Amino acid sequence: MKALKEYIIKNNIKSVAFHRFYRSIILDQGTSTTAAAFDVVYIHKYLVEECGLNPIIISMKDENVEGFNVQSYDQVDYSKLDLIIFQPYGFTMFGGIWSFKELDSVDVYTEKFNGETMVIYNDPNIPWTNPYKIITNEKKTKMMINKDIVEISRTEEDVKAFEEKKCTALFIGRDFEKFKQYFKKQNESRSQTWPSYSINIRLTEWIMKNELSKSSNALFKDEKNVKDLKYDIMYYGSDRKGSRNKNLNKLFKNDENLNKIWIGYDPGYEKTINLEKQNHKDLVRYADQSLVSLVIGDDSHNDNIITYRVFENVMMEIPSVVYREYDPNYTIFSDREYHNLIYFSTIEELINIVNSLKDQKTYKKVLNYQQIRISQISKEYNEDH
Repeated sequence: MKALKEYIIKNNIKSVAFHRFYRSIILDQGTSTTAAAFDVVYIHKYLVEECGLNPIIISMKDENVEGFNVQSYDQVDYSKLDLIIFQPYGFTMFGGIWSFKELDSVDVYTEKFNGETMVIYNDPNIPWTNPYKIITNEKKTKMMINKDIVEISRTEEDVKAFEEKKCTALFIGRDFEKFKQYFKKQNESRSQTWPSYSINIRLTEWIMKNELSKSSNALFKDEKNVKDLKYDIMYYGSDRKGSRNKNLNKLFKNDENLNKIWIGYDPGYEKTINLEKQNHKDLVRYADQSLVSLVIGDDSHNDNIITYRVFENVMMEIPSVVYREYDPNYTIFSDREYHNLIYFSTIEELINIVNSLKDQKTYKKVLNYQQIRISQISKEYNEDH
């Protein structure tokens, strides 16, 4: 995170705002069904506590959120802002039709803001998009105004004005160029655009440091009795298609051994209970009924971005089982003694781990190790953030 502070000082940033086109930023961590709320909430917290700033949250609507200075996009004085930090969000217009606010918020930013732009990069499925390219390249040229659908247009000059904003990637990983090249190879679209600069921050560790500090010294509840658990493995996430689904299907499509609970979508696997997306505060109920929680990413996460999942599992007191390609160098759980009880590449290896953890002593040993290791990572962050 210190790279962010250095950026703030170097560029003499005094006024900051967070923004997200198309949909307002989610600030309630408990009711969010994704980890997106954690990103903005904890970067905001860092800017307040470590940088002495009072960021604005730019919203697509008039709203009040306790603890945050929220302002509607059309009420913000953009000329007084030095930096806007964007949380990307896909432009998935219903029927391919813009709403007035969706495009107006882009116009206001492009025309009135002359400061620094920063984009949070932690989800390979959500790139930074030039909305004007959606109009000029993808020919989505209809807008709903007062229940009427009208034709709209934008020019190459508009595209250029958006592209010329000085933009820096705020990357939640180790190697932004590696991430960028992989993404461009797999997912290049006609509408995305890439920042000219990048800085790396350890946001996941910063989040975990703060989440752990909320807990009492008795961080974890009484251990679960493995004989009482309904499910062998728990997974929660969106139907992301692409490389993650390919790997999940390779593992589970023909599996008839493990009792699975799948939260977020129906993968069509045998011996699987499917649930719709759950609020983060409700996930612990299902973690309490499960032996292990699956950690797997997209290929662009692998050996680069540590997602919040592994830390979240510790907070829910459920051991992580980690797809080896996600962390091939055992960066997260480094003790060799535990590698074969945590990491796997095949369904057979995963079944062996599950069977091993059905022994209460082994289960307790692995869970305790993961708790200690995550606390250690948090401590290392405190010493070198």
